[in-house]
Amino acid sequence: MLSLTMREGDYLMIGKDIKLTFEKVVGDNKMYIHIDAPKSVEILRDKVYERALEDGAEANGELLRRLKKERRAQRNEYFKKQARDKAANV
Repeated sequence: MLSLTMREGDYLMIGKDIKLTFEKVVGDNKMYIHIDAPKSVEILRDKVYERALEDGAEANGELLRRLKKERRAQRNEYFKKQARDKAANV
């Protein structure tokens, strides 16, 4: 395992086509990162990845793609609800 100390604006290259840029530090325990990778690369948060493993994720990543799609749908619904609530309060 590689452990590094990074500053805002620093970046890491993973192979030739994945770039992690450390964008912004907020407080003591939060950092914004930008991930630039091909669409073919699965990028999952730890909780989604661990859930997939618990559910018996297959080697081909089909379950991971399904979980990612579900999460995207949940996020879209959340933002639609926020917009509806904001419109109702105007």
